[in-house]
Parts: sequence; C-alpha cells; structure tokens
Amino acid sequence: MPGNVEGPASQVPGRAGWTWYTGSGAWYLRAFVEGVLGISAQLDGIQLPNDLPQTWDHFRLRRSYRGSIYDIAIRRALPGDQAGCSMDGRRIEGYILPYQATGCHVRVEVLIE
Repeated sequence: MPGNVEGPASQVPGRAGWTWYTGSGAWYLRAFVEGVLGISAQLDGIQLPNDLPQTWDHFRLRRSYRGSIYDIAIRRALPGDQAGCSMDGRRIEGYILPYQATGCHVRVEVLIE
C-alpha cells in the first residue's frame, strides 16, 4: 500500500514509494479483512462472507464496530447443520450483522455450506 505513486510527468512514472510507513499497516489489515476474509463495515451493520476459499475449513476474527466487540467464527457446516448466521445463539436473516448498542460483546457464528 504505497503512500504515493509517481505521475506521468515523473522521470519514473508508476514508481510507488512509502510502502512501509505507519499508515500502510492499517490499509494492509483492512485489505486483508475485507478483501480476503470478506468482512466489512457497512452503514447498516457488518457484512459477513457467505463462502470460504475451497481449502479453508474455518477462521475466527475479533472485530470492533461502533463501540462494540464482535467475536466472529466462520466455518463450514457439518452434516445436519443449517447454513446461515447467528448472533449470541439467535439466528439472523442474511449475512449482515445488525448494529448493536455501544459496549456490547457479541458472539457470531456463520455456517457455510
């Protein structure tokens, strides 16, 4: 995640610099969580993935969102499991976690077929 990319007037157009500055760490984390894991903050809640890479069985992530903590466990459904999402043991529709009051600690499980 470079801090700058040289423009067409440069002697080296396209060269990127400042790739390991302090701000780049946060962008790498965001790119991984959103792009690879598929978890992103939306206006109406946290978007969760509804699939996993073929070679993955599960992953866990702790995510803060609007002052609350979400412990998210994503795994492949076992035979007899029903795919979908649950918050604190209660099933929710879809793959967007609704906003919870500030200060909550929420357990989330996503079962993927």
